[in-house]
Amino acid sequence: METSKKEENHIKITWLNRYRKAVREEQLILDEIQRLRESRMFPSLVLDGMPHGSDHSDLSVYAVMVDEQMEKLKEWQLEKVRLYESISDRIRRVEDDNQRALLICRYIKGMSWEDIAAKLEYTWRHVHRIHSQALDGIDLKDVIECHSKSVI
Repeated sequence: METSKKEENHIKITWLNRYRKAVREEQLILDEIQRLRESRMFPSLVLDGMPHGSDHSDLSVYAVMVDEQMEKLKEWQLEKVRLYESISDRIRRVEDDNQRALLICRYIKGMSWEDIAAKLEYTWRHVHRIHSQALDGIDLKDVIECHSKSVI
């Protein structure tokens, strides 16, 4: 089934918008990993706070659970890094300097259309023309391949 240009552009924009989301999620994951590391160094702050005498099994079970959670978080973090690196790489491969600058401003820096127009010294309307051209330059096959790699 053939997709329309509007549908293709929507898919591309949705994929490009995932860059900043992936960066934010990676930071949240890093924060959680840091919290787990701290809880591992000071488990009594996380556990019930009551002394357990010489029973170390509570701490060893807790340490194993923390390690497992940290491994899951690291895998999740790696997925996010792969996603935003694939988006960044695809943007870097755009040959036209103006198109590439616009894509960086919009999808990596998260700038508004008005701010992009001011920064690139174009009219708002011309910025949208450049954006449309930039989207045309992104092969949908590339987007689908990058998207499927990030989901795996």
